[in-house]
Amino acid sequence: GKIAEKYDLLKTELLREPTVLSVTIKNSIPIHSNNNINGLECEGKRPPKNVYFETTSVGYDYFKTLGLTFRSGRGFSQNFPTDSSGYILNDEAVRFLNLENPVGKSLVINSIGTGPIIGVVKSANYRSLHQLPRPRVYYFLKDNEYADVNGVVLIKMTGKNVPQTIATLETFWKNINNSVPFEYGFLDAAIDNQYQFERRVKTIFNYFTILALSVSILGLFGLTLFSTERRTKEIGIRKVLGASVSSIAYTLSREFTKWVLLANLVAWPIAYFMMNQWLQNFAYHVELTIWPFILSGLAALLIALLTVSVQSIKAAVANPIESLRYE
Repeated sequence: GKIAEKYDLLKTELLREPTVLSVTIKNSIPIHSNNNINGLECEGKRPPKNVYFETTSVGYDYFKTLGLTFRSGRGFSQNFPTDSSGYILNDEAVRFLNLENPVGKSLVINSIGTGPIIGVVKSANYRSLHQLPRPRVYYFLKDNEYADVNGVVLIKMTGKNVPQTIATLETFWKNINNSVPFEYGFLDAAIDNQYQFERRVKTIFNYFTILALSVSILGLFGLTLFSTERRTKEIGIRKVLGASVSSIAYTLSREFTKWVLLANLVAWPIAYFMMNQWLQNFAYHVELTIWPFILSGLAALLIALLTVSVQSIKAAVANPIESLRYE
């Protein structure tokens, strides 16, 4: 709408709000893919043909608003009119171009033009942790380009009185741009939404875990009940001969314990293989250690023992006369 031609006015009005810290503009939401190119050259150096660079146009204060850190040089500044033709690279772009001290060198991008490198910014990953940061080149979003892109205004707030701040932003928007609906979102929520698949998988696994535990506990309880009923006379004889409650409970629990341990030994390699394969989907991931398997095994053993012990102790403390009455 009219934001393109009145962006400076909107920014001035927004910065008067005490809860607004910084305002900038970009050609798209940061997490969205940008133009991918491989037709660029710097001081005679070109990236490998199979490496694509992302190009994204941003306004003043973009790096300040997103809190990005510069390795060298600076961001686009109104104090330097020539910045409108300059470029800013991230770490990955510098690495693939194999540049040393890139600030001040001339960069050529076929689809954009030739300009100096004015800064190198620390690589930031806007996407999910399935991917590594890609080589990225930032260039200045010029006034005449505002209307030609499906851009966004990025606003950094203090986090205080958020509903009131949003209402104020909507008022400013409607005063300048009343023909276009006021639509907004939060960047952290947009990044968080990239993990919806992982959340669904987590929910499914939680339900199946609860179901598996419930079935296992019921099965163990039934087997224990059957075993104690079958060995009622044996238990009575053991008690008459002086066996303690703990020894009888141990005898009844032992046969179930060995099967639980065997089940863990079978399950661990399968679980390790599946979890390791899943972790390979992430560019950043932890390395699997033995401890999650040991702790899960101990948890399974504890659940089994608690389930079996209830019926075992009940059988062990029963009156042996009742057990031997039919003999």
